[in-house]
Amino acid sequence: MGRNSKKRRDDKQRARERDRRERAAAGPAPAPVERPPAERPPVERPPAERPPTGDRGDRGDRGDRGDSGDSGAARAGGPRGSDEAASVDEGLGTLGRELEAAVSSAWRRGWQPTDLARIVRQELGVKSGRLAVDLIAAERARTVQTPVDPRWEAQLEAIECRVWWPQDDVAFLVHWVRRHGLDAVEAVEAAVPVLLLLGRLPLLPILIPPPGSPVRHRSTGADRRGIDPKLLSRVQALLAKAESTEFPEEAESFTAKAQELMARHAIDEAMLDGIAGGRSADEPEGRRFGVEDPYAMPKGRLLSEISGANRCRAVLSLELGFGTVFGYPVDLDHVEMLYASLLVQSSAALAAAGSGERSGARARSRAFRQSFLLGFAFRIGERLQAAVEHATEEANVAHGAGMLPVLAGRRVAVDELRIKTFPSTRQLGSVNVNDGAGWHAGRAAADQASLGAARQRLPTPG
Repeated sequence: MGRNSKKRRDDKQRARERDRRERAAAGPAPAPVERPPAERPPVERPPAERPPTGDRGDRGDRGDRGDSGDSGAARAGGPRGSDEAASVDEGLGTLGRELEAAVSSAWRRGWQPTDLARIVRQELGVKSGRLAVDLIAAERARTVQTPVDPRWEAQLEAIECRVWWPQDDVAFLVHWVRRHGLDAVEAVEAAVPVLLLLGRLPLLPILIPPPGSPVRHRSTGADRRGIDPKLLSRVQALLAKAESTEFPEEAESFTAKAQELMARHAIDEAMLDGIAGGRSADEPEGRRFGVEDPYAMPKGRLLSEISGANRCRAVLSLELGFGTVFGYPVDLDHVEMLYASLLVQSSAALAAAGSGERSGARARSRAFRQSFLLGFAFRIGERLQAAVEHATEEANVAHGAGMLPVLAGRRVAVDELRIKTFPSTRQLGSVNVNDGAGWHAGRAAADQASLGAARQRLPTPG
């Protein structure tokens, strides 16, 4: 090693020792200076990290929550103070009043409680359907002193229309939001589609006077005819047994008893009309029946076949989820009872056809099921018509030739009301059957169906 290199190395070593002595004499180094939070530049989270504010999936279970804890006003819009909470509640109150006004407007345009609940459920789902029922209850509570037709009240009862919220100064929609645990955004997302749907509902014929209209006294069937009101309850119980049994012999036994009861019913009516000279306090009217998907078209055909066999006329509005049946009240009652029973029986028969050992995928296809239900409907119509023709012959023998003109007069009155209510209607056309096996299976199932009360019911003459 040369002398110069050794000298440079010694110089570096002496410099390091000098620096070490100087740091030791100066004491520990000061702590680093941290800028306060206000001086730090804000960090923006990317959009993907932000929590979503839109639909958060099915919240159906939240509908059972009460008004306890912090699920109420604190969630409605997430207010941070009383002023903001009051503002949110005021906005919800305004929206709720708009919804109630839309319900009142729907009544004036011919819609009825069951129609409104059905169309909202069909178009917007079950949760919106529940909101519609509560809106109907809120609108009725606001006009509780207004007279209403008994048929209207019966529909409110049928859809379980109840005022479950306290009658205080808080708007209905605020209570509804709290009950379902929604924030302000979610409340608007639930309510506005209902408001828009109500606003675009078409005009319908007014079949029942809406609340506020003069109420004409309508006697019950027992007042009208002197028939024991327990009779129809017994018939309905027999039909229920016929629907639930798996044994054809039992179904036929229940059916035979129901037929016997209804035959006596029709005979009593014929005798009373004969004593009154054929004059009746009844008038034909229209009544709507739900005809919903799936398979609304064959269900509508079933309703039409049942109506025609009972001296009624049906007009189908499948796009709105119902059919309107015109007839005399006693006949409409039997259409309603038989339609409900045969819907249950056809559904059970279809399920059995799809679950058989040899059914396979074909029996579960849409073409098979639609053809099955059409075959069922047409065969039921044939059976009903044959029973009516036989019953008419027997009634004519028992009560004389004067019965036929009375029946003809009632048929004319029903047709006149139908044409007046729906001037532009067309007859149901032919249907396309895409699955022959389904068609024949449906007809075979109809042969096993219980026609219950209406199968051999004597025609009501006046």
